[in-house]
Parts: sequence; structure tokens; C-alpha cells
Amino acid sequence: MWLALLIGYMLPKITVWMIIGLISGIASGASYSELAYSKEDQADIKELLETLSTQDMFGLLKRRSSLNELGDRIEHVHPLKFLEIIVTDNHLKSCLQEVDSSFFKRSAFLRGLSKSFGKKAKLGEIDPYIPDFSLAVHRPTKSIEPFFRDKNWKGLVKYLLSA
Repeated sequence: MWLALLIGYMLPKITVWMIIGLISGIASGASYSELAYSKEDQADIKELLETLSTQDMFGLLKRRSSLNELGDRIEHVHPLKFLEIIVTDNHLKSCLQEVDSSFFKRSAFLRGLSKSFGKKAKLGEIDPYIPDFSLAVHRPTKSIEPFFRDKNWKGLVKYLLSA
């Protein structure tokens, strides 16, 4: 009787946890090419970088709420796809180079990027994608792996901007 009660009690919980595990396995099993972003996301990333690169500090302060809205809208974009979108587009890459030349702009950019990488790293959703990311940005995997291992996002951005 106790065994029947225990099984009856545990079965629904096991089923729920198995389903959660299956769902999370499916979610994290996406290939790099399947990481989602839309044309709207690309447009928002473009607007964000163009604004960051062309506005002085006063202009950025005036646009703070709209920049926060842009950030919120693209928060779901995987940080590797975010960087790929930027460094494979010459215009966006030059915008990021301009952002990188300003300590304050670079610091704000890297703060957001670090937060996004931190979230994905905790979920184990960075390392499996490094080889495909390196192909997408035309860099040898071995040359970018140390940046991920050391969580050196500033170094990664500088390296991606160097060519």
C-alpha cells in the first residue's frame, strides 16, 4: 500500500520533470543557424548602433528611454547572433568601432553584452555554438575560444573589430 501511494504520488512529478527536461533539451538543442532573430531585430540593432555611434553623451541621455526600449526589444537575440549581425555588416562594424573608441559608450555596450553572455553561459548556450560562430565571423575557432573561456567580452569585441 505504501508503495502504491508513493508511486501514485511520484508519478505525476516524474512526468512533469521529464516533460520539463524534454522541453529544455529541445530548446537548447537548436543549431547555431536556428538561433532566432528577425528583420525587425536586425533593424533595431542597426538603430541602436547608429545612435550609439553618432550621438554625443548629451544626445544619448536625451534618447535614454528609446535606447532602453530598443535594448528590451532585442534582448532575446542570442549574443553570438547579435555580434555576428554586427561584425558581418561593414556599416554596423564601423558603428561599433566608433562606439569602441569612446570609454563611456564602450562601457555601456559591454555591460549589456556581458549580461547577455552571462545569462546564456549559465544555461550552457555559448560553448556549443563557438565553432559555428567562428565560421560565421570568419575567424579560427582556436583564436576566439580563449575569449569565451576567460569571459573576456571586451577582448572578443576588439578582436572581431581588428580585421
